[in-house]
Amino acid sequence: MGSRVLILCLDMDFTDPPWDKNTGAGHLYVKECVEILKEKHIETLAICRRNAKEKPERELFWSVTLQRIQIWEKELQNKEWLLNQEDDINETINCVLQQNQFSPDLIHAFYWYSWRAGVYLKKKYPNTKLIYSIISLGKIKHQRQKELSFHDNERERNEQIIFNEAKHILAVSTQEKENTHKLYNIPESKISVVGRGVDINLFTHDVFALKNSLLFVGRLIPSKGYDWVLKIYEALLQKRGKRTPRLFLIWGTFKEIVEVQRQISSPILLNAQKEWKIIWKGKVERSELPIYYNQSYLTLVPSYYEPWARVILESMACGTPVIMTPTGYADELIETNINWYVAPFLDFDAWLNIIERHLDKKKLQSTMIITARQSILRQFSMQVFNARQWNIYKTFIP
Repeated sequence: MGSRVLILCLDMDFTDPPWDKNTGAGHLYVKECVEILKEKHIETLAICRRNAKEKPERELFWSVTLQRIQIWEKELQNKEWLLNQEDDINETINCVLQQNQFSPDLIHAFYWYSWRAGVYLKKKYPNTKLIYSIISLGKIKHQRQKELSFHDNERERNEQIIFNEAKHILAVSTQEKENTHKLYNIPESKISVVGRGVDINLFTHDVFALKNSLLFVGRLIPSKGYDWVLKIYEALLQKRGKRTPRLFLIWGTFKEIVEVQRQISSPILLNAQKEWKIIWKGKVERSELPIYYNQSYLTLVPSYYEPWARVILESMACGTPVIMTPTGYADELIETNINWYVAPFLDFDAWLNIIERHLDKKKLQSTMIITARQSILRQFSMQVFNARQWNIYKTFIP
């Protein structure tokens, strides 16, 4: 019998399309890990949350057995119920393992909702190793989002437990590794940086694309800073008038877009919407995203907390530089102002000056198209990411 890996992803269904109302692109990482195991012919059982009645409880996904679990009816709509259903979750997962006659050699848990089951199964199967992938950190999220009334002591406590219990921890960036080490007192030797990857064949530079816009890609939730984008754009309109490029905002449901639009009171922004200077695209197919990246001068990523953002990698792979807050990949893409820009949190003048400077310097734009994509090819292609992730798996799979 070969090695067996159990994937635990209880806060989401990783087969969902990216950027629905409950998930961003985090579950694409889970899907990529499953694909790596499939390509290496590792027997894999994946357990995730059943968030819709029409989805089958069990199916084959890429030749991997996928089991969706539902604890209570309300859990279909609200994943917070997972926090109070430890015994039910553990019992359900144990039944799934028994039904599949599946005794894992390695458990890979994603996000903090999976910690209870991961720790429980580690004790039930003493020879099993548990690794944990950080999607975000509660303590950092709390610090960065005080203004947003984000508070979750339960999450921070749970994270500490799984960090202590896990054999190894996977971080997305050097910054996240340092945060985990310092804030949770976890030895650096226990944490590996695996990063993320981007499909460089899908997200590629179109030499014939005409640059004519600014771009925001992300869910319409406060932590992504969409309100900051609108404030910056209002200032650009005041200073540059008709020379201001259009602003495309991608993602968000129709209901979410309407709600955000209702909150806009600025006459300048209201007029810009009427004149189609601000364009709310809502959700677009992933395959269409390169079109918007390629027609943009800059992609704006003003997140209050962003451990990692595929938007950054996708945009730069298309040759479009990014301006973002100093979080997540800031330590990995160190050539600031050569292939991307970093601006301080809530520093209005810094953001405005960087954007204006980029818009006014054609030679700089041409240079950064090349350097942005080169950075991705060196460090963040799917080939590079797959190799890093597989090296982790090889270490712990017998």
